[in-house]
Amino acid sequence: MTKREKSRTLHIIISVDVENDVYYYQNKKTPEVRDIDGWLGLRKGIPKLLKIFEKVADSSGRNPKITWFIRVDFQLEKLYGDAGHILISYKNLWKKLSLKGHEIAFHPHLYRRVGKYWTLETRPEYLTRQLRESFHRMIDLGFIPQSSRIGEAFMSNEVMKCLAELGLKIDSTAIPHRFRRDKLKMIDWRGTPQTPYYPAPTNYRIFDEKRSIGILEVPMTTVRTRVSYDSKPRWRYVNLSYYNHVLATGLREHIRKYDVLVTVVHPFEVLPEMGKTWHPLISFDEKEVEKNLRFIISECKNVGKKSKFIRLKDVKKCILRDIK
Repeated sequence: MTKREKSRTLHIIISVDVENDVYYYQNKKTPEVRDIDGWLGLRKGIPKLLKIFEKVADSSGRNPKITWFIRVDFQLEKLYGDAGHILISYKNLWKKLSLKGHEIAFHPHLYRRVGKYWTLETRPEYLTRQLRESFHRMIDLGFIPQSSRIGEAFMSNEVMKCLAELGLKIDSTAIPHRFRRDKLKMIDWRGTPQTPYYPAPTNYRIFDEKRSIGILEVPMTTVRTRVSYDSKPRWRYVNLSYYNHVLATGLREHIRKYDVLVTVVHPFEVLPEMGKTWHPLISFDEKEVEKNLRFIISECKNVGKKSKFIRLKDVKKCILRDIK
């Protein structure tokens, strides 16, 4: 695509990962202990986020329609009796948002119980079984998702293929540049582009010209950041709850270079009571979410680009000609 052909619109996707509260930011536990601490984010965080989203508008004056990634998975089934616990407990909210045009998407966390701890499930046959059972439970509850995101950014060739076989059109698990492989985490997105691509069947991280699998990967946007505990700059995803001064420089660079911006936030990350101990990265303040969104829209104006809020499932329709 030539510079003349390059789009002058930034397509902004706001995604919310709807899952349990996590207290490890306060050093109450390590992130590797995958217990469920509570659901305060759903009860108090989502209403705060909805109010913020009503305050911002793109170049056309439209408020955003959000892509809500909702946990539906094996751990919830074992702990609460139903993989669709969140969908069931807040069914009126999801139905209301769906009727308003928001996207309800699939967000399974793939765990298994080993002793007293929950650990990542990595066995291919169990991974695909969990995915199929959780996905079909979501359908049974009246939701037919088109988009997915695997919890903890885990991915494998088998998982990507299974998502496609289930009929999902778009996945947004990728975190470009992110890599960690040890007994606790299995994250490998080395070499993954910032732009949407069709994953290769033998390497989910790279583009397949034949589009053999058929599912489109739309990576979460990552920008270079640095906070007090970093020895050097690090690539982090654009989490709207992060302090704006941490994201600002990277956001400016991304907005000038790319035409798709995928942001993320977790409901509990906008609650002050979740961040009683100051954190150099996460604000725990809904005002910072609004500040980041207004910053993105303002930067689009500064570089002569239009801003356009879209849902994840709209990516193909909106920017298909730009996908290589």
